[in-house]
Order: sequence, then structure tokens, then C-alpha cells
Amino acid sequence: MGHLPEREVCYMRRHIDFDKIGITDDVMFCTVLSNSEDCREFLQRILGIEIEEIVIVGTQVSMKSNFHAKGVRLDVYAKDKKGNAYDIEMQTTKMRELPLRSRYYHSEMDSYQIAAGEKYGNLKHSIVIFVCNFDLFAKNRSVYTFESICREDTEIHLQDKRKTIFININGSREDVPEELAHLLDYLKTKTPTDGFTERLEQRVLEIRRDTLLQRDYAGALRAQEKLDPYEVCCSFLGDAPDEEKAILQEIVNTVFTEGETK
Repeated sequence: MGHLPEREVCYMRRHIDFDKIGITDDVMFCTVLSNSEDCREFLQRILGIEIEEIVIVGTQVSMKSNFHAKGVRLDVYAKDKKGNAYDIEMQTTKMRELPLRSRYYHSEMDSYQIAAGEKYGNLKHSIVIFVCNFDLFAKNRSVYTFESICREDTEIHLQDKRKTIFININGSREDVPEELAHLLDYLKTKTPTDGFTERLEQRVLEIRRDTLLQRDYAGALRAQEKLDPYEVCCSFLGDAPDEEKAILQEIVNTVFTEGETK
């Protein structure tokens, strides 16, 4: 195992108590589900379907469809063998705007599915899942699944291939499949009760103990806490000439230096 730079060790000791970090911690959640097999099983239990294969596109994935659009960051972004897209969000802060966030997340995911000139028929299924430690709708359900249907005739489905799911880990387990109940109980209590949740908890313990994994965790946490404004701007510019990037760096340095002295 390599020797960590002193600044990395100091940061971790000063800011992070790894013994208290569980699966519902946002960065820990992303780190654990970066394993494609665990992510596949996680999705299968929530959706109640068989998924042949899952590819993790990335964790903490930034999306911005155009320069003027609001950017988003997806916790765990994955696709299956058919190209269907999944976004899994760990949500521990109650926000009434979550339904609107889900709408925007779907839109951003769709913008990355097809290119200019492609047919809309090429769009695949888009599933956004919020795993919450609160009940957004106050109905004591564990699962709230939303799809587009006709209000005048509920047998008519829009078939826009969008699905949004809000998980309430504190909800009633009535009518909840056993495997999903095991997963929700683990997310609520941090105590595993079957083979899959034991595997997830073992992964959490490995991250807590392994110094290199702790470093990765600390890096992801710092990326959440503070984004480099220069890097953010460069992500919008794309393949801009080095001269333009140099000018941008000077502007950013000037703006933030002046801000610190005021």
C-alpha cells in the first residue's frame, strides 16, 4: 500500500470520522454502488425486475446540456445492456422541490441519449430513483412510483419511457417484497439481514478500514464541498485554445482574489 501525502492524511483526520459513516452517507453510497453487480442487485430489488447487465457510467456525474442550462450532478448513473438509463440518488435532506428535480434530471439524461438528427424512437427508458430517509408524500408508503397516465382514462399510458421512484426507508413494509424489505431495513438501521445487505455492509467496512479507499472517499467529499471555478468553466468551453484558457485562468484568479480581500 502506497504512502499517502501528509496533506491527505491531515485532511482525513481533521474532517472525517470514518467509524460514523454509513451507507446513507451520500459519498459512501456512491462509492458502494460503483460496483456494477451491487448496483444491479440494488436496482432489481427496487424495480422488481431482472436486469441482465449493468454498466456504471459514473458516480457524481455532471450533466449540462448547453451553456445556458442549469447543470446537475447524478449520484449513481448507470445503463443496462439495452441502453436504458438509471439515476440513483441518496437524499437525506427533505426538499419539496424533489419532484421538479426529477423532471429536470430526466430531461438532462434524455439529452445525452440521442444526438441531433436521431429519431425520438431511439430514446430508451429513463428511471430516476430517490432513496429518502423521510416520507415526501406523508402516506407512510415505502415506495412511490410515478409514470405518465391519462387522467380521464387511467388504462391509457403515455408510454414516454419515463419512471420516477421515491423510496421512503421509514415507510410501512406492507405489500413490500421480502428482498426489498431487507434492503430498506438495512438502509434504515444499518444492520444487514440477508446476503446482499451483508455484502453492502462489508463494503462499507472495507472503505472505513482501507487507507487508499479512505483517500478516494476524501477526494470525492472535497469535490462535493468545493468546485474549482476554472475547471467548471473549462468543462463548458470544451476544446478551447490554450490561449483562451490562460486568459480565463487570469480572470478567475483576479475575481476570486478580489473577493477574498473585500
